[in-house]
Amino acid sequence: MTSKNLFDHEDKIITRMGKGFLGERAVYRGKDLHHDLKDWSWMALYVYGITGKVPEEHHLKVLNFIWLSTSYPDKSIWPNHVTALAGTARSTTSLALSTGI
Repeated sequence: MTSKNLFDHEDKIITRMGKGFLGERAVYRGKDLHHDLKDWSWMALYVYGITGKVPEEHHLKVLNFIWLSTSYPDKSIWPNHVTALAGTARSTTSLALSTGI
């Protein structure tokens, strides 16, 4: 890409994903977010954003079950102590989080 091309795009982002028109509307993958997608669940919007396809209900049920069944509230199973140890060893933030995960 030449420097002329870079300057042509420095003040705008050209995308097919969407655009916000402040105070008016928000377009998300060609649909009006506040009118066309207002009754969708969070999971349906998430899948639509990734795939660009309207998700089927049975797929959403499975994904929602996976999301809920792996959202454990017990803090002792999360590897916070590993992340804390990496932090005290003066490791980088990303390495500490990667190790914790």
